[in-house]
Amino acid sequence: MGQYATFEDIKAEGAVRPTHTRNFVEGRIAKWESVVEMKTRNVFYEVSPGELIFEGSGGPYLLFDIPILT
Repeated sequence: MGQYATFEDIKAEGAVRPTHTRNFVEGRIAKWESVVEMKTRNVFYEVSPGELIFEGSGGPYLLFDIPILT
């Protein structure tokens, strides 16, 4: 599983309520990371600017069968 966000990232966005514990937030991060990976059948990695990683089926697009949230 990739590490897409940390507790500190979520807290910096102002999305952590006073009642949310670190364990609660990290549990939600892990849950939604696994949902993204399961639905897209892909693991996303952080890369340096200009670095390219080619993986997947070779198809011209990526389909998400879940709504994209803003």
